[in-house]
Order: sequence, then structure tokens, then C-alpha cells
Amino acid sequence: MQDCAWCEKKKGKEVFCDEYYDTPWEDAPHIKYFCSDECQMNYESPGDFNYFYCEECERMVCEQCPQNGWHTQYKDYRDSRICLKCYQDLIVKEGIDREAFEKGTVPGMFFDTGNPETIKAGYKEEDTYFIKGIEDVEKLCKKSIKMIDEGKKVIVCWERLAQGGSEGTVTLMYK
Repeated sequence: MQDCAWCEKKKGKEVFCDEYYDTPWEDAPHIKYFCSDECQMNYESPGDFNYFYCEECERMVCEQCPQNGWHTQYKDYRDSRICLKCYQDLIVKEGIDREAFEKGTVPGMFFDTGNPETIKAGYKEEDTYFIKGIEDVEKLCKKSIKMIDEGKKVIVCWERLAQGGSEGTVTLMYK
């Protein structure tokens, strides 16, 4: 018997377990034991550092990075919430959807331009953009849409970007 991860009832009480990942890049889960559905719900949604179910990899992943609470570890993508690892895998494979650029935002994620996944997948640098206002965002989006219309797959590697994407450096990559 194990202790409950939420209420810490001691060994000897009937418990069940589930698997959790603190980051999307973990290979092995953390096994947590609970004495009730209520304790499990409280553990998964304490207010800060909630867990969510990634529909792509079918895992429970922490919404915020435990080492940096400002860094969210999910994307709302194609009508579902997925972890950043699954989002990374999808955009490297398929490129970012045209519709994301039509919204006038800077879609993408934090990649180094020398990221092994992007290089192995055949992406090349188009250009680096310094975003300092809406005009720069529009320029990036127009260029990305043009490249997509030409049949290219594009991704945006956030190098340094303020919360909300209002200012920073990004690199547009294509294949």
C-alpha cells in the first residue's frame, strides 16, 4: 500500500494510481497514488501547476514547467489541447497551418535555429525577424502565407519573445 499523493493518508488504506509527467519531454512517468477520485482531482487541479490530458500522446502533463512557472507546456491546437512535445512534432512534420498566420499572431514555439529536429526534417532558415510592433508581425505573417501558398512548409522558431509576442526575435524556417 502507498500514501495518497494529495491527502497523505498513510499506508494501509486502499489506493489506486495514475501516471503524470512534469514536462512533455519526460520519457518515464511519475506514478502517483490516490485514496479517492476527489484526491486525484485535487492533485490534478490545485490552482497552480494543473495537469491536462494531451489528446495526442494520451498522457497527463503539467500545464506549467515546474522549473519556470511562466513557461506553459501546452498549445490549444486544432480544437484540442496538446503538450509542447506533440505540438513540436506536428509542426516539424506538417509545418504551421496557414490559418495560424491569418490570425495576425506569431505562431510557433521556442526552438534554437540549430535545433536537431528542424535540421533533420530538412528545414532551412528563410530570415530572422525582430518583432517590435504590429507591422513586423504582419510582415512575418504575409511572408509565411506566401511561402505556404508556394507549397512550402514553414515554422517559426521563437528565439527571444516577450509574453504575448509583442517584441523579440524569431526565425522563419521552411522546407
